[in-house]
Amino acid sequence: MSYPHHFVSLDVKTHADYFAQAIYRGLTAKEKSLPLKYLYEASGDARLFERLTHSDRCYMTQAEDTLLTRFAPRIVQRLQDNTALVKLGNRNGKPLRRAAEALARQGAAQFAPIDITGDFLSHSIQRLQQDYPDLNLLGVIADYPAGMKLLNHTRLQPRLLLWLGSDISHVEYAEAARLLRENMVAELKPGDHLLLGIDLKKPPEMLHAAYGCTDQDSAVRKVSLAFARHALHRINRELQADFAPENFGYHCHYNPERGCMQIYLRSTCPQQAHITDLGLYVGFAQDEHILIHESYKYSQEDIRTLVDAIGLKLEQQWVDEERLYSLNLLAAGDSTPTPAVQSST
Repeated sequence: MSYPHHFVSLDVKTHADYFAQAIYRGLTAKEKSLPLKYLYEASGDARLFERLTHSDRCYMTQAEDTLLTRFAPRIVQRLQDNTALVKLGNRNGKPLRRAAEALARQGAAQFAPIDITGDFLSHSIQRLQQDYPDLNLLGVIADYPAGMKLLNHTRLQPRLLLWLGSDISHVEYAEAARLLRENMVAELKPGDHLLLGIDLKKPPEMLHAAYGCTDQDSAVRKVSLAFARHALHRINRELQADFAPENFGYHCHYNPERGCMQIYLRSTCPQQAHITDLGLYVGFAQDEHILIHESYKYSQEDIRTLVDAIGLKLEQQWVDEERLYSLNLLAAGDSTPTPAVQSST
């Protein structure tokens, strides 16, 4: 049986306002920053993002793909019949397809990715529909909380919520727990599950190599810089600004006190930018930084603390053989936890 694919769009036009407000807040703060959430859009950066996440040194994508290749069928087998997969974000190409393949083999009901970028989501859904015609696909163009609320009110079957790519690492530990608890876990019913990808702590030198911090000529550093500069191009285009992206370089380092990688744009000279739509002039000293991304890494103790804070139960954990990355299957309701660790070998 072949199903049509459908799309639901929630208040997409308001994202332009959110973008402007977020840029104003970030660039007028004492320590300047740009919000990672609004760096993504359909024109150009999706390809940059895929090049970045699929580079040879991006261990997270490789480890997650390895784990899902082996364990996605087992994960799906643990679910109730007629379970719908709800994917937060639609940018993890291979992991997304691993989940779709496992779901299609089970003959399950629905696959519903939620993403803020409509064009990128539409393209991905159409490709999935061609490859898996038996999947009932519903693309939800919205931020995660709004999309979750919509599905909670319109879909009654049990769900497996997928939050992969260690997207949870974009905010610090306590905030990650709050976001999960208030915006996602609150929408889960007894019997629902959450599959959460979490990057693990590792030696700083490995992280510096993976993020292109040390090798000035590395491919990952060049793509990371292009991706970061794309944020300035977007501000120029959408807010009538005059940033000179070529006057910003790339800088990153591991912060052991915070337990995270910190990624910056670095001003290579004294300069000023005018953002016309915000009525804002922003000055930069030479070597001044704009924070564009933080990526928090987790120990096993950090994961246990997170699980306790959000009120779910850890049913199973899988880690890759190098112990770089983890997939964590969490259950809502009265499911009995049976924690274990399995490697990909």
